[in-house]
Amino acid sequence: VNNDFLFGMAVVLYGEYDDYIPPILHDEYFIEISIETGEITKQEVDSIYNAYIFEIKATLNIDISENPRPELYEPYNSNDEKGGIKLRQLILGEGTFELLKLFNSVSAHIEPEIRVLYYSKVAEYVSQTIVKKELLETVLNKLNTRRALTPDADYVIELERIFEEQRNYKKDNEALRLTIETCCDIFELAKISPVYLSKVKKISAGSLKEDRIEALREFATAMSDTRNMIAHAKTNYTKKGKECPPEQINEFADCCMVAAIQVIRWYSRQHESIKIK
Repeated sequence: VNNDFLFGMAVVLYGEYDDYIPPILHDEYFIEISIETGEITKQEVDSIYNAYIFEIKATLNIDISENPRPELYEPYNSNDEKGGIKLRQLILGEGTFELLKLFNSVSAHIEPEIRVLYYSKVAEYVSQTIVKKELLETVLNKLNTRRALTPDADYVIELERIFEEQRNYKKDNEALRLTIETCCDIFELAKISPVYLSKVKKISAGSLKEDRIEALREFATAMSDTRNMIAHAKTNYTKKGKECPPEQINEFADCCMVAAIQVIRWYSRQHESIKIK
């Protein structure tokens, strides 16, 4: 909302205005949250706020952040308004508050290296839920077989092997790979991918499933390697091979943002019982 009267009254009450900064500025905007009946808690307000900010970014690619007064703004151009675009239902529920808050903590105005770090954290946040789901589905499939009623030594060894294979996902890079493969649409990533990700860049509507999987793995490796390169001191970091070149880091950060949005969408669709918060 614009020209919030109550906010202007509060500015007057506290004397936070002068001849140059009036109580209400024409280009100040506010997010108004209202309910029909009952009461609403601060935690619910925070959850709705973060979910709304995420949808604005995910759907319209518009960065919204809190700014104190006074602030210099560029003149608002009404021709830039994107009318007629509907947002999805807000993502609320258990486990989503911290995830959306993490995503909303970065914007296009922040250095691309920092954006890569935070979007990687979004994927890492969800990765434990994906690993848990993978383990549950694999083990339950095994336990639902006929042999589970009369297990022999071979059956127990096979079950043990399942758990051993799942331990591999405890490694950050493997958990990240599984997350990207599970949640991400490679066609959307290919549209904005930097050219150094050759397998991703080659993806088209006619690409084979094997090529699409390889492209997702290439992107996951690039996200892991680039994140590690940024997080570690340059003097003691040994490159793994898929780190993003400096001249393409902006494109890569945008690609990571799209992947993070897809990861959040996947997480929001999961049943509360399997989410690790």
